[in-house]
Amino acid sequence: MLSLFACGHGISYSYSGMKTKSVASGKILSWLIMLALLGSLAAYAYVVAFPQPRQPFTEFYFLGADGSAANYPRQLGVNEETSIIVGIIDREYQNVTYQVVINIDGVLYKTLPPVELSHEQKYEHNVAISFAAPGAVREVTFLLYRLPDETEACRTLRWRVEVVP
Repeated sequence: MLSLFACGHGISYSYSGMKTKSVASGKILSWLIMLALLGSLAAYAYVVAFPQPRQPFTEFYFLGADGSAANYPRQLGVNEETSIIVGIIDREYQNVTYQVVINIDGVLYKTLPPVELSHEQKYEHNVAISFAAPGAVREVTFLLYRLPDETEACRTLRWRVEVVP
């Protein structure tokens, strides 16, 4: 209800319908918040009930003899033997057969026997490596094959070491 009052030189007015409009706006806002909350809970329940498949992958790594990634040798003498730990963790959500091939300066050095791993299974193998001749910097390449494909390595790691006389 709109009321106008003439008072001296000015006109003042009041509006009594303001209270009913703010109550109606509050109720609409409450319903919108409740619907948004219910929608969020429904989306969360869907994600928990039907999770998206994770991307399969394989972890492939090498470690120094002490089991750390920081302490493998950077320099070796001729015929000095060192041990490198080669590791594989299958995160493919299925059984996979792997094979590791080790090359030194592009020439075959050693082939490890195939190993079959199930999902989340870990494999580590100590590999003894030595160099018969000195060379400024030698490159040891670890190639991981996912069998039966023996033509293209699925992962490659490189280790460079200086071989001194």
